[in-house]
Amino acid sequence: MVEQRTVTHVVVVDEDVDPFDTEDVLWAMTTRFQADKDLVVLPGVAGHVLDPSQTPQYNPALPAKGVTAKMVYDATRPYRLREMFTRAEFRDVDPRPWYPDYQE
Repeated sequence: MVEQRTVTHVVVVDEDVDPFDTEDVLWAMTTRFQADKDLVVLPGVAGHVLDPSQTPQYNPALPAKGVTAKMVYDATRPYRLREMFTRAEFRDVDPRPWYPDYQE
């Protein structure tokens, strides 16, 4: 038996973002993504028949069970502005002056 998986949300990131780190991906989406410019919606594509939201009963615009819309989030730096989209550098700070009980 072949297991079928369908992806309905794809986030595209740059090489400075770890795609396996949820916080890093969310950081990229927060700082490099604008929904009105960077969201691509692909309607009417094959999904999974076991997803109850992919039925005409849920969405009358769907032609059949297992049809869905998929989204691509472009959370990459715009090439012409890539220098503006670098991460802020933070200095190491000793927290003990503000938190004397701090232990590493």
